[in-house]
Amino acid sequence: MKMKRSFGTLVSIAAVVAMTAACGGGSTSAPSSETAPSESASASAAPVAVDVAGISVTPDPAIAALVPEAIKDGMRAVTSAPYPPFESFDENQNLIGLDIDLGNALAVKLGVPITWESIDYNGIIPAVQAGKYDLVLAAMGDNADREKVLDFVNYSTQGYVLIVKKGNPDGIVGITNMCGRKLAVEAGNHNKSYFDAIQVECKNQGKEPMQVIELPKAADAVLAVKSGNADAQYLGISTALDLVTTVDDGTSLETVAPEGKKYGWDPQNVGIGLPKGVEGLTDALLAALNSLAADGTLAAIFAKYGVSDIMIDTPVVNMPLSEPLA
Repeated sequence: MKMKRSFGTLVSIAAVVAMTAACGGGSTSAPSSETAPSESASASAAPVAVDVAGISVTPDPAIAALVPEAIKDGMRAVTSAPYPPFESFDENQNLIGLDIDLGNALAVKLGVPITWESIDYNGIIPAVQAGKYDLVLAAMGDNADREKVLDFVNYSTQGYVLIVKKGNPDGIVGITNMCGRKLAVEAGNHNKSYFDAIQVECKNQGKEPMQVIELPKAADAVLAVKSGNADAQYLGISTALDLVTTVDDGTSLETVAPEGKKYGWDPQNVGIGLPKGVEGLTDALLAALNSLAADGTLAAIFAKYGVSDIMIDTPVVNMPLSEPLA
C-alpha cells in the first residue's frame, strides 16, 4: 500500500517519553527523502514509563527477564507510513498511530529502548532478512508465505474492501467482479495466493484477467480510482474508511464491502513481524502483548483509533487465516 522513501533518522523512545506523556501516544521523526541510510539504531537508555492512550505503562521485570541478549540494548522497529490509523505522520512529520503507540508500550514492558524507521512497505521483509530491524509493526498480515521468513505475534484481524467511484457506476459488487478491470493496490500489501485464485476464477468464467496496478502508497491508489486510472482499489477496511474521508472527503469515492463479513474479503490476522532465529524474542513479545491485553492498555489503544472491533482479545503466534473466494 508506498512512494520511494529512504531510511530515515532514528529516534529513541527514551527521547520522546516526555512528549508522549503530554499527547498520549508515541512518535518519532519521519524519514527525509534526502537522508542517507542510518548506520546505527542504538539508544542511550531504556524508558522508565510512557503514557499510551491515557494509561501509564511501566516496565515488567518478569517480562524483561525474557528479553534476549540480541535486543537488550534496544529494538529497531520498522513501519511504513502513511497507512492510517496504524501509522501516519503528524503536522510536524512525527510518526503517530496505533502501531506506534503499541510498539512504544511494548518496549516499556520489555524495559528496552525502541527506535523507529518508516520505509517502503515492499522493502520491509527484505530489510528484516538483512538484519536491519528487530521487529515489524506495519499492519502486516500473517500468511503462509510470510511465515517462511518471519514469525508473527498477532494482535488484530483485518480484511479488505474495495474503493470505487461515488455511486459505483460500474456496479462492482465483489472482488471476483474485477475480472477485466483495473485494480489498484499498494505494492506488497496483498495476498498473492488470493489474487492468483481470483485470476483462475476469471479464466474459468471465460473472462479477461484482472489487471493489478501496484502503486507506492495507499493514497496513490485512492487517487488512481478518483482520476479514473483504476476501476477500484483493494485496501484494508479500517484504512479504506479513513482514506475515503481524509483524501477524498467522501464526495467522489465510496467503499464496497461484502455482506455478512465483519472484516471484509480475505481476512487475515495481523501481527508484529519478527525475524526467525532470534531465540526468545517471540516469547518476550507475546508476554508483553498479553500483559498489555490483561491490563487494558491494548483495548485502550484500539479504542483511541476507533477500531476496537478488529482487536484480538487473546494474542496468538503464527495463526494465519484462510478464506475461499466470495
